[in-house]
Amino acid sequence: MIAALKRLMSWLYGILKPFDVSGYITGFVDALTDYMGWINWLVPFNVLAKIYTAWLLCVSALYIFMFCKPSVQKIIDKVLSLIKRGGGD
Repeated sequence: MIAALKRLMSWLYGILKPFDVSGYITGFVDALTDYMGWINWLVPFNVLAKIYTAWLLCVSALYIFMFCKPSVQKIIDKVLSLIKRGGGD
């Protein structure tokens, strides 16, 4: 099984080796850095990151509340029923 996997990986490496992807990536990054100031002025990514973080915290708090509410409600109902009965003796 391992020998077959090694043969498959060497075959894929032989096919993919001639393609130089790094040249395309560096060219794209160089072109993007020229315009990044303008893009950041139109779409302020740092502000969007803060807004998204606040939204994520609020949604997380909501889901935690929705998850914990039934359990807390059962505990409160149990305590109140024990108090009404006279202490649970």
